[in-house]
Amino acid sequence: MKKNILLLASLFVAILTINFTFAQSSVVMNEIYSRGTTDDPDWIEVYNTTSADIDLSGYKIYDSGGQTGSKTKKEFPSGSIVSANGFLVIITDNTGDASDFGLSSSGETVWLENTSGTVIDSVEFPALETTQSYGRQPDGETWQILSIITKGSSNTVTTENYAFLNEIYSRGTDDNPDWIEIYNTSSSDIDISGYKIYDSGGESGSKPKKEFPSGSVISANSFLVIVTDDTTESGFGLSSSGEMVWLEDTSGAIVDSVEFPALETTTSYSRIPDGGETWQITSTITPAESNVYSSASDIVMNEIYSRGTTDDPDWIEIYNLSSSDIDISGYKIYDSGGESGSKPKKEFPLGSIVPANGFLVIVTDDTTESGFGLSSSGEEVWLEDTSGSIIDDVQFPAMETTQSYGRYSDGSDNWQLLNAITRGASNLVTDVKTETQTVLDYSLYQNY
Repeated sequence: MKKNILLLASLFVAILTINFTFAQSSVVMNEIYSRGTTDDPDWIEVYNTTSADIDLSGYKIYDSGGQTGSKTKKEFPSGSIVSANGFLVIITDNTGDASDFGLSSSGETVWLENTSGTVIDSVEFPALETTQSYGRQPDGETWQILSIITKGSSNTVTTENYAFLNEIYSRGTDDNPDWIEIYNTSSSDIDISGYKIYDSGGESGSKPKKEFPSGSVISANSFLVIVTDDTTESGFGLSSSGEMVWLEDTSGAIVDSVEFPALETTTSYSRIPDGGETWQITSTITPAESNVYSSASDIVMNEIYSRGTTDDPDWIEIYNLSSSDIDISGYKIYDSGGESGSKPKKEFPLGSIVPANGFLVIVTDDTTESGFGLSSSGEEVWLEDTSGSIIDDVQFPAMETTQSYGRYSDGSDNWQLLNAITRGASNLVTDVKTETQTVLDYSLYQNY
């Protein structure tokens, strides 16, 4: 009998150990509408990913005003229950409330925190039209611009789309102007005559959107390249420092969009694999051909910590996506100082090996001439290979001392604030609200 009770006690301890592990947040922002009016103000929709009701009373949501402390964070009122696998909408742009905040029509970052003050979700949403929202599709997963606004209900993509932006080249010349490649993900030919592609000029209406001419047919699982920087009225050059571009169908619905980063003359920005969800700077440029996942693309920044101290300085973690060790000796990492040339770029020393599917951490804020502190209010950092080609860059936001900014999962395209700092190890998404701690009282069994 005593042996059985002790066995049960051991199992209970194991269960408690599992329960003590932090869990991914069960509540996320799901849809954002920034083009509100007096009658229909700006709002943010929250989604419950679980099969049980959740009380959000006391949770807070805010933009840069609340994040910097220049204004009060907007609190969910008492009784804010979001039902199982359901939705709750909070109006952000009320009138007469000190915590009101309008959502910028040109895009900005918003945060969601729980009652303990821990940030459990954040997103930087782009500029939107009055007929658009920015939402996760399917609910709780990938963010994208939506042409059907679904306040308080499941997000919907307007139509099944097979035409996607697939590769972008922004460092064109007179002989080889800027271009964008479109990929057909289907097994049938598709006609995209009348589709339109554009950057901020077309999006704002300051110039015409570039239309695909009659006869723009893309064969099954094939490519079509459109030169954007031509001499027509709708021609537009792609910014060498990066910008947003959009693709819309003949109904005017946006079917794809991407914000591409700064590129070198030897790099393009590509989906890997063709038509996939992950965009990557690639050092093999392949107009109208399948994108190549070059070896340089196997190395990415994976986690950033900007709230360092003298004893634990700022650092950036590198991740190797491949199944082989990679030597990154001579690669360089830097912020705006290195990018502008006002100070040297920080070089990875000889012997900097990133193991297969593993990590390497470099301290940025050291005492060398190339040392650079990472701004606590957020900034941009770049990573380049030995040829001088930029292979990764990221704009990280402001962080708390208890947070880092990382890809989740490791090496994915999804960056977010992390409440578990995992220097040199796999990134975790945590929610302090789910923490449980129970002490097993062995005295209950002392008589057995």
